[in-house]
Amino acid sequence: VIKALYQNHAKDKRDNSIKSTDQFEIQKVTIAGDAMDVNLVIAEAPGFGDLDSSDVFDKIECYISSHLDSYFEAELSVNQSNISDTRVDACLYFLNHSGHGVKTRDMELLGRLHKLVTIVPIIGKADTCTRQEVDVFKQQILSQLSQNKISI
Repeated sequence: VIKALYQNHAKDKRDNSIKSTDQFEIQKVTIAGDAMDVNLVIAEAPGFGDLDSSDVFDKIECYISSHLDSYFEAELSVNQSNISDTRVDACLYFLNHSGHGVKTRDMELLGRLHKLVTIVPIIGKADTCTRQEVDVFKQQILSQLSQNKISI
């Protein structure tokens, strides 16, 4: 996704010090800018909807929480000159356009994550839908998020 957005500006770099598993993959990408480079860490759970949710949910939540905790611990230390900010800034959450709203499994994970990270819901394959279908699904998403007190 990142490469598609930035085409030739993205330099794909795998960081071997970060673990990858079958269920949860971490990848570092650097996007070259005019004034400075932007370093992104992309945490991906491919096909998580096909897996037992609880294990993947725990891994995602633990990953985000551990980076928050590490940053806050560093902030409280006496020597703050070398703080590395590895917090997760946003969760790009791809939702399948099913016409039936957000799945219960997705809602459960969003409910666990919304207090830890900003969630950006993205309608997957929206380009295959009419504008009206996208608008209806967007309203369904917003309504369900509101009903479940999930902030985005």
